[in-house]
Amino acid sequence: MIRLILMIMNIIINWEWFFVSGLKKYGCILFLILLSLSLSGCGKSSDDVKTDTRAYTDSLGKELEIPKEPKKILALENVGELSALEVTPAGTNDYFLNIFKEALKDVASVGEFEPNLEAVIKLQPDLIIVADYIEPEQLEKLSKIAPTAVLKWNTSFAERLHNVAELIGKEQAETAWIAGYEVKKKAVQENLSPLVAKGETALLLKGNAKGLFMFSPIWFPGIYDLMGFAAPDAIKPLLEKDPYFAGEAISMEALAEYKVDRIFLRVDAASYQELIDSPLRNTPAFKNGHIYLLDETWDNADVKSLEIQTEKAVEVLKTNSAK
Repeated sequence: MIRLILMIMNIIINWEWFFVSGLKKYGCILFLILLSLSLSGCGKSSDDVKTDTRAYTDSLGKELEIPKEPKKILALENVGELSALEVTPAGTNDYFLNIFKEALKDVASVGEFEPNLEAVIKLQPDLIIVADYIEPEQLEKLSKIAPTAVLKWNTSFAERLHNVAELIGKEQAETAWIAGYEVKKKAVQENLSPLVAKGETALLLKGNAKGLFMFSPIWFPGIYDLMGFAAPDAIKPLLEKDPYFAGEAISMEALAEYKVDRIFLRVDAASYQELIDSPLRNTPAFKNGHIYLLDETWDNADVKSLEIQTEKAVEVLKTNSAK
């Protein structure tokens, strides 16, 4: 900077025509302006320089430096939440590519479920999203490629949406989605009111005639939040022990003793028929024609799947009960 100032002074002193033409005073003014600007520039701190990143603390308590507006997100979880916030990831795994085929048709695959690190490196993401069930070794490898935010998995669909919105700065989109969902939920429950009495209970089961498994209501918001069914008293001890339990076995004999109004089955067609011909017929739900077969739309607890379920909920109860 000193060298630049000396050069300017030398030009002003040696340019004879500059003084002859009466511009000497303007040259001095120019010199003073340049000197002032140079000094003010030297006084700026690094805090005055705008950055494109911000600090973020993930669910593990790890502090990260992440993009303010990520452009290439690799989502190994929470793809449904991103979609609800109108954000398309640059890459994900085959599991989500199969679930949301149309929405993710132009999205790159990084492997079946566990990511292929070479594919991740090739993608060059500026942010990676994973759930807190990720293996530590895998998290360490991904963190060396790009900032990797770990989000809480065992929580409600609304909280998962909020966590993603907060991470990528889409809080307004989150608010809009929740408002829209509440309107749709109200419409669904109004349409179901002639079919469902207030306070009715429901149970979701997976498996086949050889074994059935129960799940916490948290994993099936389409049944318990959207449709408004309550969990039966029989599973409340399980919920007190673990609000997020999944895959809890139940025998046919025990199921017959459950006082549950409706049973939803997420099984394949062959298993469904086996169950209909099994002791399941002895349950009050079967006798009242309140057993329903669900398709893969109901497998996921993300908000995008819940959005799709709002369009199917009434049809399920009207046309899909076992006789």
